[in-house]
Amino acid sequence: MLHSLFTRSYELETDEEDEIIEEGVERYPSSDADGNEQFYLIDEEDRDILMHRDAHFGGSFDLMLEAYRDGEKSAVVDTSCRRIEALQKQEVGLQNNLAALLLTGRDAEKVAMSRKMYRDLGSLFDEETEEKTLQKAIASLILSEAEDPVDEIAHVAEFGQEAIQPLIELMQSELFQDPLFPGYGLAPSYAARALGELKSEKAIEPLIQFFENNPDAEEAAIQALISIGKPAQELLMRKAAHGNEEALIALLAFANADCALFCFDELKKHTHSPIAHLLALGCELLPEEKRKEFAALEQDPRFSKETKEEIHFLVTIWNKHL
Repeated sequence: MLHSLFTRSYELETDEEDEIIEEGVERYPSSDADGNEQFYLIDEEDRDILMHRDAHFGGSFDLMLEAYRDGEKSAVVDTSCRRIEALQKQEVGLQNNLAALLLTGRDAEKVAMSRKMYRDLGSLFDEETEEKTLQKAIASLILSEAEDPVDEIAHVAEFGQEAIQPLIELMQSELFQDPLFPGYGLAPSYAARALGELKSEKAIEPLIQFFENNPDAEEAAIQALISIGKPAQELLMRKAAHGNEEALIALLAFANADCALFCFDELKKHTHSPIAHLLALGCELLPEEKRKEFAALEQDPRFSKETKEEIHFLVTIWNKHL
């Protein structure tokens, strides 16, 4: 079942345009009888509130407000309690479900898909057996409400090689990267961390792609690559040597002498490269016997001002520690 979930796309059926339905509701700001400005009843923020309310809180404003007041993990919409309360008040006044009035067919389908995914994941725990399975472990990781699900990640990693492919699929899933779906968009990063614990060489390329395509997941992906160690470092070096900036950024996090020597050698080859300043930054742990040669590069006219500033900065730091 997990394979079908992780490889699923939106596949929305309706062809209607993404427009706001305006039956019986105000769409623009107005003032009440006392001249107080009213909220927009619907805009992108309100739309997100309604969709997340229905997807994660069973359609309950009260449950949503409780989560947002307590700063829980599920409070993922960039909004305020006051905004949620205003929508709740509007809904009470209309005596009708705002989502039914205002969400488009495509929005409603997306919410329905999220709720079905919750049901599918929950069904794995319906059996009375206490047997521990990989599917249950990954479902627990996705559904965890812990701010940092360390125990759930460790439990998935206990399944060893069996867990690698499902974790890669979870990490690559577009649906689970969306905060509207179970896991609030965080499950792929948790999968990356579990792959790091497994030290899977098979996961190196997917982890690099995950990092390149998801800037918000940078820390989780890089830490996983560091955990995998030398094989990951070597692949990042090969990619960085071809000018891959994301690979170089990940490589800098390894922070060891081998990476510093690599950056120094590449810096001398790529004097005009847009990543030259990053290569210079990566030379921080350069062995002492190479530092004089590195310092001399500050006078090389082929380097940009930014690169020269990085060189000067490192040399200054080294001199302070002599």
